[in-house]
Amino acid sequence: MRGIFLVFALAALLLPVAASGQTVCEDANTACSGRIEPSCLTRGRVGAGAVGVDDVAARGDCAAQFASYRDCLADVARECAGPGAGAGQGGASSCTNEDARQLYAPLAESDNADALTLFIQTCPNSPQANFARLRLQGLQGAAAPAPEPSAVPAVEPSAPPPPAFPTKADYRAAQTELRRLRLYDSGIDGDWGPGSRRAMAAFQRQAGIAPADGALTELSLAALRLTPTPAPQPAASAPSRAHGETFKDCPQCPEMIALRGGVFTMGSPDNEPERDTDEGPQRRVTLAGFAVGKYEVTFAQWDACADAGGCSYRPKDAWGRGDQPVMRVSWNDAQEYVRWLSQQTGQTYRLPSEAEWEYAARAGTETPFHTGPRITPEQANFAAIHSYNGSAKGVWRKQTVPVGSFPANGWGLHDVHGNVSEWVQDCRHFDYSGAPSDGSAWMNDRNGDCSSAVLRGGSWSRTPAVIRSANRNRFFRDDSNSSIGFRVAQTLIR
Repeated sequence: MRGIFLVFALAALLLPVAASGQTVCEDANTACSGRIEPSCLTRGRVGAGAVGVDDVAARGDCAAQFASYRDCLADVARECAGPGAGAGQGGASSCTNEDARQLYAPLAESDNADALTLFIQTCPNSPQANFARLRLQGLQGAAAPAPEPSAVPAVEPSAPPPPAFPTKADYRAAQTELRRLRLYDSGIDGDWGPGSRRAMAAFQRQAGIAPADGALTELSLAALRLTPTPAPQPAASAPSRAHGETFKDCPQCPEMIALRGGVFTMGSPDNEPERDTDEGPQRRVTLAGFAVGKYEVTFAQWDACADAGGCSYRPKDAWGRGDQPVMRVSWNDAQEYVRWLSQQTGQTYRLPSEAEWEYAARAGTETPFHTGPRITPEQANFAAIHSYNGSAKGVWRKQTVPVGSFPANGWGLHDVHGNVSEWVQDCRHFDYSGAPSDGSAWMNDRNGDCSSAVLRGGSWSRTPAVIRSANRNRFFRDDSNSSIGFRVAQTLIR
């Protein structure tokens, strides 16, 4: 196949020294590469259009060597294609997307115009061919001869030279393009933080740009602008679901529970033991029906996303994977997961709002825990060496346990108290003054801080006071640790 021969050809062009154990065809390609002197392969000196090669004879000599090299490759292709290969077969491209991705990787930062041209000829319809054309155009522009000196006196420049790439405007442009491609949903502020780098790295992997390190380069920005906007997902029709009905939208999806809408009192009363001031003032909230994960998202479910390329990060485990709750995931990581679920199913997956989380965790109760005024280590995984409101002390497991290890609350949700703290969608706010009363996520305002997001439910490492239904914690969106995970919510079509 031509793709295979191009692998050998480009390898010969970029790495002339052959490895041991070569086949006859590979030896023939090595012989072809010997037709080019090393001086013609150096950075910037590539054939007749070489950048920085001032000697006309030297440029012509390199061009002749490359022509001889390409003729040799054509002979190799015909010789190694097998019986029935006609002389005209070399012009038909059988380059697959995977071929193109592998072949382009060593060329992503190359100044070798002949190698880029050979790649474009072999994989003309691949996404990477567009990037190669852009790079080739840049090389050709750099090689343009300087204009003849003019008799007109030089005019002093009226403006300073443009700032070096990337500028703040370049970063904002890249964030805008990443948002258009649904890879980024944070602010367009020109600050290239971890969330921006993670989104860019995901795009670079999809586009076959190396290295996929999240750094903004001119090639990456040009590729972003060339990438078409994804077609909108058709709204999937969801059947009417009864309160408490469980369902899964795909084999690797989390199991969900449908909850009817309702009204509840959010927050804790002033006389609740060990309450914090950010748990008030109490208020009545009215919610529409929605669905929420029966369990916290597991390592197995996260790994399915990572295997499919939807999640760019694979967190380390400490106590096993499988049905253990995924941990060491940031708020931004969780956004990648729910975005992938939505793309896979056509449904609207997301993090629950803080009000939805508390409504689901309480399951109609108004006590500190869904179990009542106290909780025991037989009912949840927390630091039970501490007592709450007169409760007996017990074992502290000092690690997560598989999801569903303890009895569910009255609506069928497991582990809403302890195991891992759970991200919700809302930005951090210091109390409930001015909070929405419709159950929606409370994003930034003058009383908020969207560099941090809210965590609910407490974890295996926290005291019983912290795992109460009303307790609120917060963490920076880009941070994580072995006590942090999440569960998902879904908007039900009404």
